[in-house]
Amino acid sequence: MRASESSAAPLWHEPTQERSRRRVERILEAARELLCEGDAGQLKMRELAARAGVPVGSLYQFFPDREALLACLLSRHLEGLDGLVQQRFEGVTSREEFIEAADGLLEGMYRALAREPAIAQVSIEVQRSPALRALDLESTRRNARALARLLRSLGGTQVPRARLETSCFLICDLWGNAATRALGLPKREGERLIREYAAMTRAYMFSLFDG
Repeated sequence: MRASESSAAPLWHEPTQERSRRRVERILEAARELLCEGDAGQLKMRELAARAGVPVGSLYQFFPDREALLACLLSRHLEGLDGLVQQRFEGVTSREEFIEAADGLLEGMYRALAREPAIAQVSIEVQRSPALRALDLESTRRNARALARLLRSLGGTQVPRARLETSCFLICDLWGNAATRALGLPKREGERLIREYAAMTRAYMFSLFDG
């Protein structure tokens, strides 16, 4: 999720100078490394500064606390997922294309999470932090509204608007949860879970068109 699209000001400071942007990238990359090595709840800012090779004061200049750092990482991940949603549904003109795009989106989310193991640790913190939950919720709501608008534009559904938006919210929210859960399982079991949830979602989406 882009910070500029959030209804609240970001918790972190976005640098404007190129040198500062490079420093922030080093900090975030070091944070990803540390998160892959341990629990996000145990991440220490001084240890992070040392790993990134930056003064502690510079770290706090951009990220006043651990929550701000995790929020930035989560925001960038959600921005990537937003782009994936837009890409998958771009040019969809029929319900069959919509269902096919939805199937591919769930697998795409699973693959995206597999490429970012640090986000699995951040996801655990989402349940503990109101600020992180707000970022995650806003992204889910935004994508749900986009899907609901697309479904209405395709026609063929008699589902009331409020129910349609609620259904799309649940679909988007559970997509992310299913992908996160699958990533924590052995590979073959995780892939079976993704296939099964995709089949369940497909059947439910067809019911929205037929409803």
